[in-house]
Amino acid sequence: MTALNVAKDYKYIAMTFDEVKYPTPVNSHLIGSNDGIKWKEIKKYDFGWRDPSITQMDNVYYIAVGDKINRTEDFNSFDNDVITLPDSDYAHWASEFFRDKDGNVKIVSAINKDATNP
Repeated sequence: MTALNVAKDYKYIAMTFDEVKYPTPVNSHLIGSNDGIKWKEIKKYDFGWRDPSITQMDNVYYIAVGDKINRTEDFNSFDNDVITLPDSDYAHWASEFFRDKDGNVKIVSAINKDATNP
């Protein structure tokens, strides 16, 4: 069964990542929940996207990570960096998708000039 087929069994899906312990690699995890409290791992990835946010538009899922937007249709293969957020001379983190009252998808992220001193 594909990751997308498993994900469709859940009301909520999200991505999370391992605790960062340098120099250990960080893995990302696609997780699902029907109540928003108990989560189950759907798939583990060998890349470490930190603070990802997912939204679905039509049959495409978009994943915001920092100043990049990635996309997938199946959670097996990804098109990376399909959109780069503006203000590239700033450090972006914790980007989040949300829908406004009219259903339009928006994104917000924390940014600053010096990523070492937010």
